[in-house]
Amino acid sequence: MAAWQYLNNCHVFTPTVEEAASVIDLGAAIDATYLTAADAGAADGKRSAALIALGNDLELVEGVFSSTGTVFTIDTVHFAIIAATLYTDGTKMDLDGSASVLFTTPGARLDKFAGVDIPNVWTAPQKQTPATLADATAWDGAAYAFLKASVSGSDFDIANPSALVAEQMYAIRVDYASANTVSFGTDFKGPIDTPTGTSGAVDWFFFFSNAAGDALEYLGASLDAGA
Repeated sequence: MAAWQYLNNCHVFTPTVEEAASVIDLGAAIDATYLTAADAGAADGKRSAALIALGNDLELVEGVFSSTGTVFTIDTVHFAIIAATLYTDGTKMDLDGSASVLFTTPGARLDKFAGVDIPNVWTAPQKQTPATLADATAWDGAAYAFLKASVSGSDFDIANPSALVAEQMYAIRVDYASANTVSFGTDFKGPIDTPTGTSGAVDWFFFFSNAAGDALEYLGASLDAGA
């Protein structure tokens, strides 16, 4: 298997238009604060991990760079969230030319990204319904890795979990029905990007629990994904 490469501060657009896309072109950085894959040093034949986001949909993938770091061939899908449904059976997103690609966590951890207690042999497509968070209320990270917060009429505090699974991926979706702020408990380690806080927006936040299972390390976010 090709050697792993982690790209620092690389978040780009992909112009690829394809159903269940497996080969994507890597385009311009999403803004001046990020690097393109080529500028971040993407090397042909090296593997990396990426979070692809399009509207409310996203997927965490592995793949290999080619064409001097301007093409990424996906060979593994760790999970996809499509139309608010979590898939862990290899389902891929359809791309329309406007998706973003965030190169993220080192591959040594990717074997831990499956949902909590999901079997390794599939007999049918696997789906997980998000657990609904309550304002300033502890949640069970041993039972849920896919979470949803609905902001409506007041500020929302995403409280610390009552329990965590060590070295587990956690995804939190925040829907805004009103313009209010969102904060995170002290177990969430950042710095964390500032939530959108705009009515009608949708934010996604991604965390990885540490080896001790007592803190959530920030991986990244897809902000205002529903706008």
